[in-house]
Amino acid sequence: MPTFFRSSVLPFLRQDLENSPEHNRNWYANRVIRLLIWLAFVVICIVFVFLPQQNIGQQVDEFSARSIAAANQGLPFFYTYPRDPGFISFNQLPYHEVGVHILNALAYVVGRTFAGNSFQLPVDASVYLVLGLMIFTSLLFVSPTVPILISLGGNIALVAALFTGAIDLWLISARWGATYGAILTGMMLATAFTVGVKRRPHIFAHILLLGILAGLTKYLREESAILVYGAFLLVVISVAIIELVRAIAQRRAKRDGLVKHSAILQPLVYCFIFVAVVYSSQFFVRGLYALAWKVPYAATSDSFHGSGHAMLLSLGYVDNPYNLGWADDLGPAETEMRLPGSANLRRFDKTTVVYNQLFEPAYQARAGSLAWSIMLQNPSLVLKNIITKFSDLLQWLFPENARYPFQGQIGGIYINFSPLILLLAFGTVVLLLISAWYIYSIQAWILGITGIGLIALSLISPLLIHPFYISALRGVLYSCAFVLLGACFTLWLQRDTSQPNPVRPLILKSTAVLGGFVVLVLVMAVSIFVVLNNRYQDQLRTIATSDPAAQLTSKTYQFADAFNALDLAVQEQLLEQLKQSADIRSFNVITDKSDLESLLNVSAVFVKDNFIYVVVKLGENIHLPFNGTRLHLQVNTANILRVSTPCNSSEGSTGCTTKIPCHEDLSICGFDTVITIDASAIQQWLINDRTWNTGLFRMFAMPIDPTVLPDDVTTLIVGLYDNTREIRIGGAAVPKAFYRLDQQKNS
Repeated sequence: MPTFFRSSVLPFLRQDLENSPEHNRNWYANRVIRLLIWLAFVVICIVFVFLPQQNIGQQVDEFSARSIAAANQGLPFFYTYPRDPGFISFNQLPYHEVGVHILNALAYVVGRTFAGNSFQLPVDASVYLVLGLMIFTSLLFVSPTVPILISLGGNIALVAALFTGAIDLWLISARWGATYGAILTGMMLATAFTVGVKRRPHIFAHILLLGILAGLTKYLREESAILVYGAFLLVVISVAIIELVRAIAQRRAKRDGLVKHSAILQPLVYCFIFVAVVYSSQFFVRGLYALAWKVPYAATSDSFHGSGHAMLLSLGYVDNPYNLGWADDLGPAETEMRLPGSANLRRFDKTTVVYNQLFEPAYQARAGSLAWSIMLQNPSLVLKNIITKFSDLLQWLFPENARYPFQGQIGGIYINFSPLILLLAFGTVVLLLISAWYIYSIQAWILGITGIGLIALSLISPLLIHPFYISALRGVLYSCAFVLLGACFTLWLQRDTSQPNPVRPLILKSTAVLGGFVVLVLVMAVSIFVVLNNRYQDQLRTIATSDPAAQLTSKTYQFADAFNALDLAVQEQLLEQLKQSADIRSFNVITDKSDLESLLNVSAVFVKDNFIYVVVKLGENIHLPFNGTRLHLQVNTANILRVSTPCNSSEGSTGCTTKIPCHEDLSICGFDTVITIDASAIQQWLINDRTWNTGLFRMFAMPIDPTVLPDDVTTLIVGLYDNTREIRIGGAAVPKAFYRLDQQKNS
């Protein structure tokens, strides 16, 4: 076998680096092998991925079905819509990925052009289109422009992604778009830094096609664009460091450069073309919209997923003083209350207010602004999130009994490939850096540094947003494990160690400069963290030692947020001061509710300057039942805390909601009969009930209309409810816990 490898395989691989029959004796055999690689991919993709999923009755996602239905009615680039006028255009539904739906629309237009007006897309057209996209991508990967080892690595990466479910033909593209985009980015980098002189006339067309596909991935998952632009930035930084070190060394030694400019500048040009095509894709898509909708180009707009909502909720992955949690309803609720000029939203109906607001770019911007303000105010919360999410991510990569992110089924048995993928990925980037030293290859050094940088970029979503968001991480690891590994072996085949080469000093000095730059960035980050955290601790000490009544007047939400971050002893002291203050309307519980403290223990309600503050302790049983752990996305785990006023029976039933039972034992509520409340005087909060059963008090603040709670109202009702639509719109429901509070008269 070693003799065969040296006499046949190595010569074949070296001749593959020549692209013409005159120089490559195995030119035709090379094409046959590339064709066999592609056919093998097609067979695996159809037989082992597509058909098994089709046989178990997989269905396309809702919006793919809507875009297909709209196209079949002669409206490509539209969705069907349950309300008048029955259709909405792609850009009327922001916060949604439209990549697959664009493919549906284009397929309809092409089919109608060549097959006539009777052409109709099948209901599962999107599945076949995604399958065709994967097959075309594989064909592009085996192009003669690409060294054959990189072609093989790219196809293995695609097979691995399909086999483990990282790319799913049926799931919405938000789950796999970034994985696909990362593999395309890896192929671009590997090709750009290994392509030989003979291939240069064809490399531009190949990079152009890769860029077009990567431009589509931006519409499959917006996160893909971060990887594309991040990869380009990493390459630019690496090349800039190399050129800086080379220029300094050249000036000192007064001799020619240490490495040819073309060896690194030409790949930089290829990367620039790739990024330019990806960036330009938005203009092409808007042009399609303008043609389809028969409107001016300026009247069109893009629709992307957005990041503000996810950034805000991500801060609630751990216990926090801001009432944030991983529940969709919490985002609009907290944003509406906390940002100036938007404090009048009191009811949260996901079918109207919340659902629509999640799709609004304006809401995304406001939620992002609120998230940044919290992160800058309390950086320790960000650090706590990162540490917790990293720990949970490791548990998810190596769980005892769960579905793995790098899992494949062989013979009916699920196998976790996480150790193998991680070993290959990190081993490849280390091998590239070592290879740069031994084969005098600055290209290997750049690819190794870029690979490390891409892994770091792909960790942004799982560490800052949610550990479940590993689509980009999956793609980057597959790219490093297979694509960059092929690039590493290709560079070894291209090595020339016949004469001394001055690249090693350049690599050493460039590594030192890059290391110094990284250390400088880390020192600056730590310094900023210390300054911001010290300022936050000073704010907590100020609030803990100041008059709480004055703080309520001047700092509204800031006081409630700080109160939730204090120790229990300090909280109890501040509560007593608030209850004794003559400037604050204080409502206290009048009945013994010890039997309900396992759910909710209401301490007091304060009203001051058109703000209402509810202070409670959340009991150990407040959690709603759900399967799994924090790693599984649960968007409906919040409870609702509602404050309302009882109706005046003399005023009749107008404006009142009847038949609101207090508790199984009505007598403990302080009422003799079923409670009737004023539906127009309801204030409610969505509670992050994930980890708040810590024994500390929690204060909830909300601005109120003075007419809702006039001075003659002396009784309040505080209830804890399940998070249901009826409750969000202020309807009637049975509470899990119900308290009556009467106003305390302070002198």
